[in-house]
Amino acid sequence: MSRKQRFPQQLLLGDEFKIEKEFGGARLKRSHAKKARPIPTKKSMHLTLRSSRAKGDKSLRFNKYRIQRIEAAVRTQAKRFGVEIFRYANVGNHLHMLVQASYRQGFISFLRSISGIIARIALGAEKGKAKLKEAAHFWDQRPWTRVLLTWTEFKNVKKYVEQNFNEAMGFVPYKPRKYRSTA
Repeated sequence: MSRKQRFPQQLLLGDEFKIEKEFGGARLKRSHAKKARPIPTKKSMHLTLRSSRAKGDKSLRFNKYRIQRIEAAVRTQAKRFGVEIFRYANVGNHLHMLVQASYRQGFISFLRSISGIIARIALGAEKGKAKLKEAAHFWDQRPWTRVLLTWTEFKNVKKYVEQNFNEAMGFVPYKPRKYRSTA
């Protein structure tokens, strides 16, 4: 008798009981979400912010000063809004973070603040300058988050973020990855 026969999978009562794990990024066709972003306070999340405009002199890794300013801004806002950052990787055109929010509104405020601050840092935009309007369209999509429900998922994402950091720093060569479709 196989394991599947001895322990059949428990059936869900309906689709309303399914847990949505991902939100943002390519999962949203436009900017109008139909459901709220899942933000657990007891579980960790993988957060990615991506920009195709972050190239050349607008790169998030353009120089040492910009790298330090962006990381300092992220860590300051995380402390301000009660978000714990376990791992952080600035890859140049995107950021990866392994985070845990202490409360829902704090995480939403954290996302809003870092997306605006990082765009202004990368573009050199300040209040009263023309580049400030360009900062509104810096990011490709809304920040992508994925809830990590198990310890194995947490360890895998931790290793993934560290791998991205090591590739960005030039410690290891870039390794192309095969992405599976989540839709």
